[in-house]
Amino acid sequence: MSTDDAFGRRFHEQRVSLGVTLREVSNRTALSNPYISQVERGLRVADERVQQRLIDALGGDDQLPAVGEPRPPSPPADGAPAEADNDQLIDALRRLGSEPLSPDW
Repeated sequence: MSTDDAFGRRFHEQRVSLGVTLREVSNRTALSNPYISQVERGLRVADERVQQRLIDALGGDDQLPAVGEPRPPSPPADGAPAEADNDQLIDALRRLGSEPLSPDW
C-alpha cells in the first residue's frame, strides 16, 4: 500500500470516527464529494496541499499522519482480533487451501 493509499484509508477512518460526513468535508474544503471519496478509497492521489486541507477539515487532528508520512498501524479496537489471532486465522486458511475438498461440497 502506498503512502497515498494509506493516507486516504486513515483519513476515512478518522472522518467516520468523528461522525463527519463527506458533504461536511466537501463544504469545509471546497472539494467535491466524489473526489474526496476517491482519495479515501485510494483511487485518486491527493497532493500535499489537498491532504493538508483534508486534515484541517477534521480540525487538524493529530491522529492523521503528517502530510506524506506513513503512520504505524493503530492498535486493534475493542473486539478486533489481536495480531496472534490473525496469524492463527491465516494458518487455518492455509491448511484449508491445502486440503482436498470433500465430494459433499
